[in-house]
Amino acid sequence: MKFIDWLIQPIQNQYADFEGRTTRQAFWMFVLVYLVIFIPLSVIAEILLGMSFILQLLSLALLAPVLAIGARRLHDTGMSGWLQLINFIPVIGWIIMIVLFARKGDLAENEYGSVPVVPTTGVAATRAQAEPPVTPAE
Repeated sequence: MKFIDWLIQPIQNQYADFEGRTTRQAFWMFVLVYLVIFIPLSVIAEILLGMSFILQLLSLALLAPVLAIGARRLHDTGMSGWLQLINFIPVIGWIIMIVLFARKGDLAENEYGSVPVVPTTGVAATRAQAEPPVTPAE
């Protein structure tokens, strides 16, 4: 999976899907790619072009997928997506949400669905696909 795909896949396939679960890796990669794109665009739009209105429209368009992936991440830890309302508490709420999002997901099926599939990406996944499994000699 390419770097940008971590952002595009949830937007295309689960735009406003608040049901189910998502892995810790998928959530944090979405956040990383979102910030890597959004921060430079903010600087360019505000300082160079003076067009913060376009950036506000982009933020509004991405509000549903951001909330949806957050809800699915909380579902993976067995919590309700409504806990995202804690974000309205300045600083303390943000810290609490970071801790909740960073928690390890349930290893078994929970009330929100089955265990999410871990994306097979990266160097380790490429090696695993290229090399056949080693079987012990008899």
